[in-house]
Amino acid sequence: QNSYLRLWGEIGLIGLLAFLWPAWAMLSRGIRSIRTAQTFTLTHALVVGSIAFFLQSLSDSNFFALQTSFLFWPLWAMLATLALNNSSRS
Repeated sequence: QNSYLRLWGEIGLIGLLAFLWPAWAMLSRGIRSIRTAQTFTLTHALVVGSIAFFLQSLSDSNFFALQTSFLFWPLWAMLATLALNNSSRS
């Protein structure tokens, strides 16, 4: 199963875009902050983990598994906070 196709089928194109837009914004800010960092930071780990999760969601329904959701949403919130703090400092 593809999580993105399932999201598209359940909440429509606008809902899918509303889900993917913040993900893209956070990942792009995280990648931008990684480029300027001199050492490995928590932001690096969260960006790499998020990219791996989003890629793996192409072939599985990770967004709908309860155990995965309990890990994904708090980590996504941490990435958003770190990415926003790092971009506001630069």
